[in-house]
Amino acid sequence: SGVTQAIRSRLNFTDDATWRKFSARRLELIDSMSLSTRKASEQEKEIRKVAETLCVEFGFPTTALPDFDKLVRAAIQSARRNRKRVPK
Repeated sequence: SGVTQAIRSRLNFTDDATWRKFSARRLELIDSMSLSTRKASEQEKEIRKVAETLCVEFGFPTTALPDFDKLVRAAIQSARRNRKRVPK
């Protein structure tokens, strides 16, 4: 999405292979904590934990945390939208 691309370029997160690993890891953490079953606004602490984990694992400074928070929220919203689209 536009937000994700803007954050990615602001963080200078340009390596595609690393980005794919990041995206997979982000989804893995979101799934493991069942974050896509509830709205982002209902789970602030969990989102912060995932953002902190990703920030550390991918070697970014803590100053990048607000951007990682936004990336986690965007992924949760995307997962929620996709689940609504899939017929049961």
